[in-house]
Amino acid sequence: MCVAGTLVAFLVMAPAELERPAPRPRPAATPVPQATRPLPLSPPEEPPRPPPVAPEPTPPPVVAKPAPRTPQTNEAWGAQRLARHLKDYDYCGREAILRQKDTPRRYTLRARFGADGQGTGGRVEPAGVAMSNACISNRTRYVYLGKPPQPRDFVVELTLSFAHLRPTGKPETRDDQWSIRDDDTY
Repeated sequence: MCVAGTLVAFLVMAPAELERPAPRPRPAATPVPQATRPLPLSPPEEPPRPPPVAPEPTPPPVVAKPAPRTPQTNEAWGAQRLARHLKDYDYCGREAILRQKDTPRRYTLRARFGADGQGTGGRVEPAGVAMSNACISNRTRYVYLGKPPQPRDFVVELTLSFAHLRPTGKPETRDDQWSIRDDDTY
């Protein structure tokens, strides 16, 4: 009986399904708005600070520099240059003091130079010791002043002092080594 009941139920059910209305069309899907999360509250923004302005340095006042003083003559130029070489003559002063203790310590140096600035000779006044002029002349020959402003021979006159010298001992040279001649012009 079970089979017959299933059959009856099938028949009863089948026509009911056939009479069923067609399914309704579904409405178009409308987008569902997404829930937005509220942004976290941030501290109120401060306007950007301008960079610190350093005060502009004031330029130093413009002062016209004086033109450097340049001697106009060979003699004035040579005096400035020869003043840098006065220590070259200390050897002559030491020798003179060792030979004669009471010799003067201050002299007038007259040195002669060629057109190229090379020393050619020299002498001191007063000549306290016989070898002084020979030594001074020899030392002057080894002094080079540079190119003078005017290409001509010139003579430079300076004060030469040996007051700072305190030599001790014996002279390093003998008078005959200097080939001293009184008639020798500088």
